[in-house]
Amino acid sequence: MNRRTHVVRVGATVAALAALAGCAQQNGGASAASSASQPAASASSGSGASGAVFGTADTSLGKVLTDSHGFTLYRFDPDTPTSSACTGECAALWPPVTGMPSAASGTTLPGKLSTISRPDGSTQAVYDGHPAYRYTQDRAPGQTNGEGVLGTWHVIKPDAGAAAGPSTTSAPSAAATTGSGSTSLY
Repeated sequence: MNRRTHVVRVGATVAALAALAGCAQQNGGASAASSASQPAASASSGSGASGAVFGTADTSLGKVLTDSHGFTLYRFDPDTPTSSACTGECAALWPPVTGMPSAASGTTLPGKLSTISRPDGSTQAVYDGHPAYRYTQDRAPGQTNGEGVLGTWHVIKPDAGAAAGPSTTSAPSAAATTGSGSTSLY
């Protein structure tokens, strides 16, 4: 690793630790997501005024659920089919997909589409019992950088509504391996 790469990774690590500290604090409470720090494009996560449009894409992890812009959608292990555990700083990094979900034109989804009410009163789209999120570190359609982050974030597979790999219930580690094989804290 050259010096520049090392400096970039250290800087990213510091920023990620700050975000994760906020995420860990917020996951225990029911505070509302911070709209000021949430990127505007991710606030609706591919949903229009009428709802969230789900599609699919083939990735290195297989077929995954996507939003209307082709960005990979994720699930969070601490969530339940009726509630989201990702609020505050967590929701700024992992914006919930909001609105009533529907399948994109020409897309067949075998899982059940539904919604939950988030702690801030907004409606979050749910696929097969998994509240859906985008990952702000996915910069282009088809990326799966959020897979395996902290051992609790997983791509949503449309054929099973489940993770690409086995789910873990152990305590999150300080670093996780992303779908691209690189180490990331966020």
